[in-house]
Amino acid sequence: MLQVSLLRHASELSDSVVVTKKIRIDDRRQILLQIDAKKAHAASLMEGAIVDTVAESGKAGETGTYFSYVLDRLNRHIRSTLPDLTPEDVRVFLAAIDGDDIHFSVLGSYNAYLIRWGRVTDIAEGMASGTPEFSYVSSGSVKHPDSLYVSNIDLLDYLTEEDVAELATVGKDDEKRLAIENLIRREAGKRTIDCIALTNANVTDISVSEEAGSIEKATAAAKVAFAKAAPIARDAAARIGASISQMPAAKKAFEWVRNHPAWKNEKLRAGAFGAGVVVCAVLLFATISAIFQQKTDLAVPEEYKNRLIEAQIILEKAGKDLANKDVFKANLKKAEDLIFEVRGKGVYLNDVKRLLDTISILKKQMNGIESFDPKSHQSEYAFTDAKFEPVGVFEIQKKYYFVGKRSLIGPFVKGAEAKTFAYPDAEEAVSADASAEGTIYVLTKTNRVLRFYKGEFSYANVDGQKTWEEGRAIKTFNGNLYVLSSDGSQIYKHKPSVNGFSSKSGVLEWDRSKSPAILDFGIDGGIYSFRKDLMLDKTFTAPSYSIRSIVINGLPDDYSLSSDSEIPKFHVFSNTNYLYVILSNRIWVFEPDSRDFRNVKSVRYVGQVEVVESPVRSIFVPKDGTVFAVTDAGAYQIGFEVADGKLVIR
Repeated sequence: MLQVSLLRHASELSDSVVVTKKIRIDDRRQILLQIDAKKAHAASLMEGAIVDTVAESGKAGETGTYFSYVLDRLNRHIRSTLPDLTPEDVRVFLAAIDGDDIHFSVLGSYNAYLIRWGRVTDIAEGMASGTPEFSYVSSGSVKHPDSLYVSNIDLLDYLTEEDVAELATVGKDDEKRLAIENLIRREAGKRTIDCIALTNANVTDISVSEEAGSIEKATAAAKVAFAKAAPIARDAAARIGASISQMPAAKKAFEWVRNHPAWKNEKLRAGAFGAGVVVCAVLLFATISAIFQQKTDLAVPEEYKNRLIEAQIILEKAGKDLANKDVFKANLKKAEDLIFEVRGKGVYLNDVKRLLDTISILKKQMNGIESFDPKSHQSEYAFTDAKFEPVGVFEIQKKYYFVGKRSLIGPFVKGAEAKTFAYPDAEEAVSADASAEGTIYVLTKTNRVLRFYKGEFSYANVDGQKTWEEGRAIKTFNGNLYVLSSDGSQIYKHKPSVNGFSSKSGVLEWDRSKSPAILDFGIDGGIYSFRKDLMLDKTFTAPSYSIRSIVINGLPDDYSLSSDSEIPKFHVFSNTNYLYVILSNRIWVFEPDSRDFRNVKSVRYVGQVEVVESPVRSIFVPKDGTVFAVTDAGAYQIGFEVADGKLVIR
């Protein structure tokens, strides 16, 4: 378990403001931050941004993933609230501690010195970014007898590597503090200096990554054992040698060898001397080989660390070329090649993972993907029944209704209770929609249509058919019911009749047997068909029949089905200007090229909202900029705006 000590040398004459703080996340994790700013105001703003972001980010998730999420939110917070910030104004070291593991990132230039086996390495080298954001995450373990020192000054500007390494041998915090102050006071007396010292008192730990093989672990264990045993062995050997030399039996043995007639034979003495030389040469060769091998083992990871640093620099450049897709993709390919080369060698695997996460974040930025984590937000409504399995959500007269697989919940107004209505005859919902006058229609697994109005269920009749046709989706528009056939080849229309609805009539007048199946559809006066190739058609039935292919502009690379079994959902809402698709657990937003439904010829991709670790079952959009999203756990309100053609969560 890492022990964290905050060591401070204060000076009233300092020309900068230094803040060092620990924030407890839970019983095993904490956030460390150190801020070095030219002005107190900048330090205060940055501290507030970090504390607020950590507080709003929850606690869930693996520490590395959680830390990356915190950094992503923090970068957005900095861009929106501190637009004029520069790395010259403020520098930050930010880390997440979990047991023996540390994940850290820096804003501006920082130094972090790892002391391992007497060697001092700046593990933050190359992480500096020319932009005011946290762009790189480094991860690893600090195990006994390692130490890690982070300070707002570069310790090697005032200390030698031997001085820094010597700090690792100082035991108590007070002694460390005194050692640091004594070493730097003479040259840095006018500066306020904070030093974070991380040590590990667990002497049973082996300083090797979890990804290491059994040979590497055994070698590390041997090194630890040798390092602990060597001083004891030397002292013991000296005492034993001295004792043996004074023993009467040993004296007699040495004297007997010297006086033995055979010892006077020159050839025998030469042979014994030669054998001794050979033994010494073998031991010397083995020692030199071991030292050379150790240096080689150290050199190879250094070489690949440089690969990762190069990849990081390329990724920073790529981050500035988001507007140029071709340049961005080329840079990402270069970085990925370097990262995969290092991963193939089995070294720096934690850093490799973080860089790949950075690539994932950059791709999301390139593709206009915003993340929404339900665990970090209060739900508008929580489903207490794990078997509710939401199918749809609708707003009727400012009240919400949730359609589940076996029951319906509503009406719901925030702060009030909502009733649950079980379906008659143990029906199971397949799809649902709500009419403008407030009737909810539910298509069931038995090919029947339930009608829910003013708290009561009834079955909707269909003329001229024994049952409703087998369908995968139902929609209502202008009093008519529309059903998408189960094979996606036809959309059937049912007009209102005296007893319920008329028999079906096909909307599509052409044979779709050789065309991509329709996965879902939407109606705004014309009928959108969302096809299996993820393209759009629009059909008009009045004043005459026509069908139009809708061009989708600006599509990102990840516009695809995650599997053949995935069924996306397409949504058109009245009084809104965007089209919505639920695809690969993301809410995709598209903007038509015309506000008149008759004149729409193309749509433009705007962006996506990725809902983290919670499948999105349905959405309702009461107005542009507000999405009411339903997951298995409950309903959440997501606010967004479109700025400079990009979707941004607010």
